[in-house]
Amino acid sequence: MEYSRSDEMQGDDDGLVWHYTNGSALQSILLKNELWASNTAFMNDIHERRLADKYLIQAREKIGDDFPAELDLYLDHIGDLHDRMRYRSDTADGTRYLLSASRCGDSLTMWRGYAGTEEVSYAIGLDRNEPLKILRPQPGEHGYYWSTGKADVSAWLDVIYEQRASELGAEQAIETILKAYMALSRDGGPQNLKKVIAAIEETTESLRNQTKHPGFVHEEEARIIVNASGDLTRYRSGRLGMIPYVALTGGCDGDANLTVVDKPNLLPIRKIRISPGPDRFYALRSLQALLGAHGYGGTYNEEFQRIEDEIEIETSHIPFR
Repeated sequence: MEYSRSDEMQGDDDGLVWHYTNGSALQSILLKNELWASNTAFMNDIHERRLADKYLIQAREKIGDDFPAELDLYLDHIGDLHDRMRYRSDTADGTRYLLSASRCGDSLTMWRGYAGTEEVSYAIGLDRNEPLKILRPQPGEHGYYWSTGKADVSAWLDVIYEQRASELGAEQAIETILKAYMALSRDGGPQNLKKVIAAIEETTESLRNQTKHPGFVHEEEARIIVNASGDLTRYRSGRLGMIPYVALTGGCDGDANLTVVDKPNLLPIRKIRISPGPDRFYALRSLQALLGAHGYGGTYNEEFQRIEDEIEIETSHIPFR
């Protein structure tokens, strides 16, 4: 059985995912009520979304000559991506964005790799059952003025690292595509062709969104996938250049059926954990005050004379400094 820090953290952390960040980024998140989903071409994993294509190719090759030649034409793009796996493709789909978090709220790997150890850092515990919304940019903020009308935000998806599980998923995807194609061969017609195309897109996209190299297993990643057109895109500077991103914010009762909103709402933050260190007493108190200043301090219930919905603040249990 593979050891997971998440197994230790079950209980109070159930239903949470953890976004690790430094102090200045936390201030910005609380001030703007925004989390940033970055374009998938700018991830630190150079095989991001393409490792699944490798497994799909392997699954198709297992079938050999029995695989319909015509169906191969529909799958050509998979091979093209595979040939370019060592590089960031210049034909990468520019409409997909990714917001990452971890299923473990106290991970030394994440503290050191993403939040940093030069200063006090933070893991933001988000309610994974609360949907996030795309925040429409203000005039002049976005990069392009074209719109495809495309905008959707996934639920939190747990990343799959285990190679055999990914290979089995690819084999099942190829079987699903093959069944859809065989139905087309029997019945014909444009509607059935649409079903084949839909089966290819649905099964391959699901794999691309969740498959990751085993070398990243200690991140225990959960992620949100965003599809959005250029009028919703903004830019920030980063290690790999000017990174396109989409701002996500919380939802409210009035926008339950909306994907894109015009005004930011409080994010579904339920808990914040402070990084390892010898004494975090004053860091904890100042964070509590900061949360209250930005509307995250809870509400006072006059009937019961208590504060409710207050964000819980903890310190790391890891003895690292």
